[in-house]
Amino acid sequence: MKILKIALGLTFLTITGITFAQSVVDVTEPEKPIITDIKAKGCGYSRPLIVAGMIGNPPFGWVERHDERPAKDLESYGLGRLVLDKLQEKMGFSYVSTGFLSYSKAIAALKRGDIDLLLAAYYRPQDLGRGTEIVTPGYFKNMFTVYFKKGNEMPVTSFTDLEGWKGIIRREEHIYPLIYQKLPKGIDLKQISTAKKAFEMLMSGEADYLIGSPYAVEAELRRYKLNDDIVSADQAFLDSNLFFVFTRNSDCWKLKEKFSETLQEDDFSRVKIEEMAHQLIDTWGEKFRDEPGLIEEDEPSFSKEIEPFKN
Repeated sequence: MKILKIALGLTFLTITGITFAQSVVDVTEPEKPIITDIKAKGCGYSRPLIVAGMIGNPPFGWVERHDERPAKDLESYGLGRLVLDKLQEKMGFSYVSTGFLSYSKAIAALKRGDIDLLLAAYYRPQDLGRGTEIVTPGYFKNMFTVYFKKGNEMPVTSFTDLEGWKGIIRREEHIYPLIYQKLPKGIDLKQISTAKKAFEMLMSGEADYLIGSPYAVEAELRRYKLNDDIVSADQAFLDSNLFFVFTRNSDCWKLKEKFSETLQEDDFSRVKIEEMAHQLIDTWGEKFRDEPGLIEEDEPSFSKEIEPFKN
């Protein structure tokens, strides 16, 4: 499946320097507290930055478990972390990646100063509130479009074209707060959790369409082997930047100016960061290469052609 015209023709690269854990965390598990008594002095140099990101939203963010490290058994991965690695190369700071099983928990930890940097956030000051510093420019402009089960697609040029149809949107993508004020009153759009649930509803006809990021949807289509079964509309509805966000409850926010300056260098161009996103999509698909697809999971274990009963 192609990720809109803007993303075509990019060379997919192999990720180096990241070791991925063996199992993806089930986001329905109970929250485990992140404990740290590190104080912020000379943040990033005399002691490492503590960072965390989104969950359940590859390629932008997910968490994995490291059972061999019980004190810090969750770790954040995703696009924000790859960009942070590139910033680290140029600036020379150090960091530690931790993780949460809830994005709201990560934001709460940021506000308290339990972590220094949030790896991915959309610009919604009402969510982040006081005590945070958003790094500008954003490091990635994410797009959103509409997806259908193949054979059920229809032309879509605006939200009004979706009136009278049943739609779904994934909570993990954090899109709904960005678009709900733009939706016509007649739109039937339901928030649901997990890509698996979204694809099941789409394939069964329980939902007529899905709104999502082409990058996030592509990653999960690879995982569930549905690239030939779900198709996108040609037009993106809107786009929104992803940002790094510092807490003001540590000295780390003083790195904001240098982050901003470095993000404007050529190594952080739209094309190069989009290449990183595609790297992660490839990695996510490869991670589940040997697992059954969604349709295979739903098929009975016996043959569809049942022989006649014999006495």
